[in-house]
Amino acid sequence: MGTFDKQTKTRRPCTQPSNCGIWNSGFTLIELLVVIVVIGILLALLMPAVQYVRNSARITHCQSNLRQISLAMDLYLDIQGINGRYPDAAVLPSVTPDRPSLSEILTPHLEDNNLVFRCPGDEEYFDKEGLSYEYRNSKFAKKTRKQALQGTNGKKQWKSNSEYWMIYDFEAFHGPEGEEGSRNVLFADGHVDGF
Repeated sequence: MGTFDKQTKTRRPCTQPSNCGIWNSGFTLIELLVVIVVIGILLALLMPAVQYVRNSARITHCQSNLRQISLAMDLYLDIQGINGRYPDAAVLPSVTPDRPSLSEILTPHLEDNNLVFRCPGDEEYFDKEGLSYEYRNSKFAKKTRKQALQGTNGKKQWKSNSEYWMIYDFEAFHGPEGEEGSRNVLFADGHVDGF
């Protein structure tokens, strides 16, 4: 095959392959493999970052759910008046079926959206129990805000409501047990933090 000369309108024989237009229109196999390897390395570097972002989103979603539950609890107490009492809800509805779950009590104050009680990291409890969060029934049930925040050592010692855990993840849904941030906790004052 040769090249076509426009001035003489004849075909010249091809002496070098690079001038003939045969090889310079595509990639060699080596070049293609190098590109594939580079893309693979970039994906391998990005995957941990993507997993980190996904886990952060799950943690934030869980904390948002707990804040919504806190607002529903405040509504529940405020509707009862100044001496409103915390609900006597089941810690695990399957263990104490005679008591209503916290989800059943507070869902009317959450526009009937019981999905607020599902932690995005929970793959076990919500399907069985209808909620992913444990309620400290022993500390709060049937008590007013004042009674729940009273010291437990017999003296009239008051603790800050930011020190009392009220609702928290059943398990360490957001990391290994004991690792900071592996469990989200709703405190009695309404703030949420990871432990």
